[in-house]
Amino acid sequence: MDIIQILAIGIPLIIILYAVVSSLRIVRPTERGLVERLGKYHRSVQAGITLLVPFVDRIIKVNITERMTPVQRQDVITRDKVFMAVDAVVFYKVRTDEASVKASQYYVNNYESQIDTLARTVLRDIIGGMDMTVANTSRPIINAKLKEALDEQTRDWGIEIVRAEIKDLEPPRGLMSSMESVLKADNERQAAEKTAI
Repeated sequence: MDIIQILAIGIPLIIILYAVVSSLRIVRPTERGLVERLGKYHRSVQAGITLLVPFVDRIIKVNITERMTPVQRQDVITRDKVFMAVDAVVFYKVRTDEASVKASQYYVNNYESQIDTLARTVLRDIIGGMDMTVANTSRPIINAKLKEALDEQTRDWGIEIVRAEIKDLEPPRGLMSSMESVLKADNERQAAEKTAI
């Protein structure tokens, strides 16, 4: 065999081998895959090896593990007109069924930033309807209301809100120091009364 025959056999063989290898994709157990053919949804794939049509198919891998997004710190006005600094965290995951995985990619642009924005809006509504003292002592109630509202809003996106928790709920520093002064004066008054008795 001369060099031209070797090249005539070798080059097509290399191209075929490259096409086969480039068409294999591995989807991890923590992911689900969506195969698009010529830009249109074609099928869903589970974990394992999947075969794509070269130059025609592409795969979008979707993480289905539980993730956390921090909710940006913001000032919220309570019903009694006190500014409180609030930040929270939201734990969520994409549900594993095919419809949910599709929804997470095709019904919402960026669900992580959307969850952050939704959570800030919901926190303003919840805490804005409470007095400062009630808000300070009602974290479990705020957490439950926040989770419920986010669950309702994100259901169509294929997202499950696992839990939502307030990290910090802080009144203004001036108000805190005046509250501490009042508490200290009250404790001193009670101590004086006990001493007098």
